[in-house]
Amino acid sequence: MRVYVDSSAILKRAFLEAESLPLAEEIDRLHLDKALLVSTSLAWTEVARALRNRVGATYQEIADDLRTAMLGIAEHPLDFEIMNFARRVEPNRLRSLDAIHLAAAIALDADLMITYDARLAEATTANGIRVSSPA
Repeated sequence: MRVYVDSSAILKRAFLEAESLPLAEEIDRLHLDKALLVSTSLAWTEVARALRNRVGATYQEIADDLRTAMLGIAEHPLDFEIMNFARRVEPNRLRSLDAIHLAAAIALDADLMITYDARLAEATTANGIRVSSPA
């Protein structure tokens, strides 16, 4: 099984929130089931920027926290195929960064996306990928 993990989910690993424990349990279960967890360089960038913004720190100061948040999630580079598909993926009202996440999940042949973004979850389901938002 291939699981795409978007930034909204990864941020729940970086910051303690109500969904953080259920998400950790889901990720642990997926690892035990030998699932491949993947995201793109976009998520790494979004999480790094959120960490830096939240604590007002340099990249060097948050690098360990970033590695911890991304632990067990393979980083896939954004390439022409994903970016080109993000321009065309439906629905039209999907925001740009969400379109990139969805295009990547489709291009990487994800069976499941973990997200806490309602609009992205709806678009993901409409494109034939199951969604999980452990709560």
